[in-house]
Amino acid sequence: MIVKRDLGTIPSSFDIALIQCFSHDPDVNRFWVKWRDLDTISTATACRRNRPSVIGTLHTTDCVRTINRVIDMFPPSQQHQDKTTQLAETIEAVLSQILVNRTSGGRIELFFEVLLGNDGVKNVIREGKNHELYSLMQARRPTSMRTMDDSLENW
Repeated sequence: MIVKRDLGTIPSSFDIALIQCFSHDPDVNRFWVKWRDLDTISTATACRRNRPSVIGTLHTTDCVRTINRVIDMFPPSQQHQDKTTQLAETIEAVLSQILVNRTSGGRIELFFEVLLGNDGVKNVIREGKNHELYSLMQARRPTSMRTMDDSLENW
Protein backbone atom coordinates (compact mmCIF):
# COMPACT_ATOMS: atom_id res chain seq x y z
CA MET A 1 0.00 0.00 0.00
CA ILE A 2 1.34 3.41 -0.92
CA VAL A 3 0.31 6.45 1.07
CA LYS A 4 1.48 9.88 -0.01
CA ARG A 5 1.60 12.59 2.60
CA ASP A 6 1.79 16.27 1.92
CA LEU A 7 4.36 18.17 3.94
CA GLY A 8 2.18 21.26 3.95
CA THR A 9 4.04 24.48 3.39
CA ILE A 10 7.27 24.39 1.44
CA PRO A 11 10.12 23.65 3.88
CA SER A 12 12.94 26.15 4.06
CA SER A 13 15.63 23.46 3.85
CA PHE A 14 16.16 19.86 2.88
CA ASP A 15 16.89 18.89 6.50
CA ILE A 16 13.60 20.40 7.71
CA ALA A 17 11.73 18.55 4.96
CA LEU A 18 13.29 15.28 6.12
CA ILE A 19 12.37 15.91 9.73
CA GLN A 20 8.78 16.56 8.65
CA CYS A 21 8.85 13.44 6.51
CA PHE A 22 10.13 11.21 9.28
CA SER A 23 7.50 12.40 11.73
CA HIS A 24 5.06 10.28 9.66
CA ASP A 25 7.24 7.16 10.18
CA PRO A 26 7.45 6.15 6.50
CA ASP A 27 8.80 2.86 5.19
CA VAL A 28 10.30 4.52 2.10
CA ASN A 29 11.45 8.04 1.46
CA ARG A 30 11.87 9.06 -2.12
CA PHE A 31 13.84 12.22 -2.62
CA TRP A 32 12.88 13.83 -5.88
CA VAL A 33 15.62 16.27 -5.19
CA LYS A 34 18.63 15.70 -7.41
CA TRP A 35 21.63 14.76 -5.37
CA ARG A 36 23.76 17.67 -6.55
CA ASP A 37 25.45 18.73 -3.36
CA LEU A 38 27.19 17.40 -0.30
CA ASP A 39 24.42 18.37 2.15
CA THR A 40 21.77 16.43 0.26
CA ILE A 41 23.89 13.30 -0.09
CA SER A 42 25.08 13.45 3.54
CA THR A 43 21.53 13.78 4.79
CA ALA A 44 20.25 10.99 2.54
CA THR A 45 22.95 8.50 3.55
CA ALA A 46 22.60 9.42 7.23
CA CYS A 47 18.83 8.92 7.00
CA ARG A 48 19.29 5.55 5.32
CA ARG A 49 21.07 4.27 8.40
CA ASN A 50 17.93 4.96 10.44
CA ARG A 51 15.18 4.27 7.91
CA PRO A 52 14.29 1.33 5.66
CA SER A 53 14.84 2.95 2.25
CA VAL A 54 15.94 6.16 0.62
CA ILE A 55 15.58 6.64 -3.12
CA GLY A 56 17.14 9.54 -4.95
CA THR A 57 18.15 10.69 -8.40
CA LEU A 58 21.52 11.65 -9.79
CA HIS A 59 22.42 12.36 -13.41
CA THR A 60 25.19 9.98 -14.46
CA THR A 61 25.64 7.55 -17.33
CA ASP A 62 26.18 4.31 -15.39
CA CYS A 63 26.17 2.77 -11.93
CA VAL A 64 29.90 2.98 -11.26
CA ARG A 65 29.97 6.66 -12.21
CA THR A 66 27.07 7.20 -9.81
CA ILE A 67 29.02 5.65 -6.93
CA ASN A 68 32.11 7.68 -7.86
CA ARG A 69 30.15 10.93 -8.11
CA VAL A 70 28.61 10.43 -4.66
CA ILE A 71 32.03 9.76 -3.12
CA ASP A 72 33.67 12.65 -5.02
CA MET A 73 31.23 15.14 -3.52
CA PHE A 74 32.84 14.66 -0.12
CA PRO A 75 36.04 16.48 0.80
CA PRO A 76 39.12 14.32 0.10
CA SER A 77 39.81 13.96 3.82
CA GLN A 78 36.41 12.27 4.29
CA GLN A 79 36.15 10.27 1.09
CA HIS A 80 37.92 7.08 1.99
CA GLN A 81 37.44 6.78 5.71
CA ASP A 82 33.97 7.91 6.64
CA LYS A 83 31.95 8.28 3.49
CA THR A 84 32.93 5.18 1.53
CA THR A 85 32.19 3.12 4.64
CA GLN A 86 28.88 4.90 5.19
CA LEU A 87 27.90 4.49 1.54
CA ALA A 88 28.92 0.83 1.54
CA GLU A 89 26.83 0.15 4.64
CA THR A 90 23.71 1.83 3.31
CA ILE A 91 23.62 1.00 -0.40
CA GLU A 92 20.93 -1.40 -1.56
CA ALA A 93 21.02 -0.85 -5.32
CA VAL A 94 21.99 1.57 -8.04
CA LEU A 95 19.95 1.69 -11.22
CA SER A 96 21.11 3.61 -14.24
CA GLN A 97 19.01 4.18 -17.30
CA ILE A 98 19.21 5.84 -20.68
CA LEU A 99 16.53 6.49 -23.28
CA VAL A 100 17.53 6.07 -26.91
CA ASN A 101 15.46 7.28 -29.84
CA ARG A 102 15.32 4.56 -32.49
CA THR A 103 16.01 5.82 -35.98
CA SER A 104 13.40 3.50 -37.46
CA GLY A 105 9.85 3.52 -36.22
CA GLY A 106 10.23 6.60 -34.01
CA ARG A 107 10.19 4.54 -30.81
CA ILE A 108 12.12 5.41 -27.69
CA GLU A 109 13.84 2.48 -26.02
CA LEU A 110 14.92 2.14 -22.40
CA PHE A 111 18.30 0.64 -21.59
CA PHE A 112 19.36 0.09 -18.02
CA GLU A 113 22.04 -1.14 -15.68
CA VAL A 114 21.57 -2.74 -12.25
CA LEU A 115 24.12 -2.84 -9.43
CA LEU A 116 22.92 -4.52 -6.24
CA GLY A 117 24.49 -3.77 -2.88
CA ASN A 118 25.54 -7.30 -1.98
CA ASP A 119 28.50 -8.08 0.29
CA GLY A 120 30.99 -8.12 -2.61
CA VAL A 121 29.85 -4.71 -3.87
CA LYS A 122 29.93 -3.26 -0.36
CA ASN A 123 33.47 -4.54 0.19
CA VAL A 124 34.69 -3.09 -3.12
CA ILE A 125 33.19 0.33 -2.27
CA ARG A 126 34.60 0.22 1.26
CA GLU A 127 38.07 -0.57 -0.10
CA GLY A 128 37.82 2.19 -2.75
CA LYS A 129 38.25 -0.25 -5.64
CA ASN A 130 35.22 0.92 -7.59
CA HIS A 131 36.80 -0.05 -10.92
CA GLU A 132 36.13 -3.68 -9.87
CA LEU A 133 32.35 -3.11 -9.75
CA TYR A 134 31.94 -3.89 -13.47
CA SER A 135 33.51 -7.31 -12.94
CA LEU A 136 31.13 -8.02 -10.08
CA MET A 137 28.18 -6.96 -12.22
CA GLN A 138 29.29 -9.24 -15.05
CA ALA A 139 29.83 -12.17 -12.70
CA ARG A 140 26.28 -11.82 -11.33
CA ARG A 141 24.75 -11.13 -14.74
CA PRO A 142 22.63 -14.26 -15.11
CA THR A 143 20.87 -13.85 -11.78
CA SER A 144 20.56 -10.27 -10.69
CA MET A 145 22.92 -7.61 -11.99
CA ARG A 146 23.12 -6.17 -15.47
CA THR A 147 25.58 -3.90 -17.24
CA MET A 148 24.59 -1.28 -19.79
CA ASP A 149 26.38 -3.38 -22.41
CA ASP A 150 24.07 -6.30 -21.56
CA SER A 151 21.08 -4.08 -22.11
CA LEU A 152 22.38 -2.64 -25.39
CA GLU A 153 23.45 -6.08 -26.67
CA ASN A 154 19.85 -7.11 -27.38
CA TRP A 155 19.05 -3.95 -29.33
